[in-house]
Amino acid sequence: EKCEEIARTNDYSHGDLNKYSQKLGGVYLSENLSIGADLNDIMKALVTSPSHLGAIQDPKHVRVGFGICSFRGVTLVVQHFGV
Repeated sequence: EKCEEIARTNDYSHGDLNKYSQKLGGVYLSENLSIGADLNDIMKALVTSPSHLGAIQDPKHVRVGFGICSFRGVTLVVQHFGV
């Protein structure tokens, strides 16, 4: 849902993160957004960024949701984390 919203509006802000908490079935904590030419580049960027990697490795995050979409010649990955 978030991926398509970004593609439609061209708004890359995190916005109202709480609206995704029900989809994760718990309390929403964090969101990672990454855009790139392909998934390899995107994942490399996520794991080499301390704040993005921190969200991925945070032991409190026991629920995760992913969105992947392609638009305008790029790929976007959205990661939602919750407890």
